[in-house]
Amino acid sequence: YYSPDKKLVDDAVKYAQSKDVLLIHAAGNESKNNDVELSFPSRELASGEIASNWIQVGASGYKKGRNIIGSFSNYGKKKVDLFAPGVDVYATIPGSKYESLSGTSMASPSTAGVAAIIRGYFPELKAEEVRTLLMKTVVPYSRKVNVPGQRKPKFFRKKKTKAVKKKVSEICISGGFVNVNNAVIELLKKK
Repeated sequence: YYSPDKKLVDDAVKYAQSKDVLLIHAAGNESKNNDVELSFPSRELASGEIASNWIQVGASGYKKGRNIIGSFSNYGKKKVDLFAPGVDVYATIPGSKYESLSGTSMASPSTAGVAAIIRGYFPELKAEEVRTLLMKTVVPYSRKVNVPGQRKPKFFRKKKTKAVKKKVSEICISGGFVNVNNAVIELLKKK
C-alpha cells in the first residue's frame, strides 16, 4: 500500500500528536507481515520521524490455543503493537441491528475503548503515556500460535502442510493482548 498524499496524512498525524490525540490503527486483514510488506498509513513519517501517539492493532479471537490470532490479521514484530478482540465481535450495524463481525477494524475500537476508559479516569495522562501503559500491561501469551497466512486452507493445499507457529512476542511488539484491568491496576499502584 502507498499513499499519493503521504504528506497530507503525515501532517494530520503530526497535528494529532500536537493536540495529544492517541491514534489507534487497524493492522490490516490480509494475513501479511507488516514488517515486510508496506502498509499505509504508517507511524513512520516521510521525514523519518516515528509518531509516538500511534498504536497499531492486530486481531485476536476468544478461543485459547494456537488459533487465538485471527487467521486474517496482519502482524509484525516491529510494526504491530498488540492484539485485541477482533474475531466474531457482536457489533452494531445500520438499521438498529447487530451482527458478528471480524477484522482488525473490530480490534482497533476495542483498543480505543480501553484507551478511552484510561483517559476518562486518568485525564492527566498524555497520549504517549497511555500508549506506553497499554503496551506494558498486555496479557502475555507464551504458547506458540499459528502465524496468519502461513498455511493455505485445506481445499487449496496439494499436500499436507504444517502451520508455521511462533510466539506472540515474535509477531507483535508487546507480545500480548490489550487488557484494561491490568492497565487500571498498574495506574492505581502509582497513586
